[in-house]
Amino acid sequence: MDEFELYRFNHHDGSSKDWAIRDNRNGTFTTRWGKTGPRLTGEKTRRMTVPDEVLGLKSAKLGKGYAFIGTVFMDSAGNLQGQHPTKQAGIAQKLPIKPKSGNRYGAVYWDVKIDGQLVSQARQALGRQILTIAGQIKSVGSFKLPPGWDGWAKLAGFADEKGPTGMNAPDGLSGQVRKRHGIVPLLFLMALRDAKLEGVNIGLAGDDGLELFDLKSEDFVFDLFGTSLNAVRPLAEALGLIQPKIDLSTMAGDDFFF
Repeated sequence: MDEFELYRFNHHDGSSKDWAIRDNRNGTFTTRWGKTGPRLTGEKTRRMTVPDEVLGLKSAKLGKGYAFIGTVFMDSAGNLQGQHPTKQAGIAQKLPIKPKSGNRYGAVYWDVKIDGQLVSQARQALGRQILTIAGQIKSVGSFKLPPGWDGWAKLAGFADEKGPTGMNAPDGLSGQVRKRHGIVPLLFLMALRDAKLEGVNIGLAGDDGLELFDLKSEDFVFDLFGTSLNAVRPLAEALGLIQPKIDLSTMAGDDFFF
């Protein structure tokens, strides 16, 4: 049984979601998350990149509107043990709330898994889609594939059914996209995920362990990479991540009225 600190975010419609964190005291930390209930299904364990990373993540949650609920115990499947805790007044104020900045998040974490029942077809489809998206990126002249991000080579080898060494390839792969890599690899991964290839499961999450979904709603992404939605709009539109803007002036005519 492991001890976690539990935080809760209450939505306007009365529903809520929980996030919990544990310092494993071995240079790693574990986060769990999900809808408020007897079990938190999401889970990720990562190595710390800075000494106060756990404190920074808790502060970030408070800055987003989460409230500290209390200390809980969970089993390896994320099942909460005993009674659900109630909010402990005043504890949240003991943690400093950091201002929003590009340093608030260190990276975006990604992983790719292949369904064991569809290994050959899934890897072939993944390889074709990687080439397709890479071509789409190159077609938008102001954006380039950054050579410093090793994800390209890792994914290419992963898509090869036998793997780069001639051995049977593993069924999973993971990595990070950091500020120095720029936002292009993240857009590439989002487009790869949105292709919804059969037998291929792709996950993308921030430091808080929560999954990234809609690019337009993830403000921290633009803070992390020091850019904006408007700056990456041409590429995001080309990859189908956002809808193209409609220029009404080109549609207007003598018979065009609002």
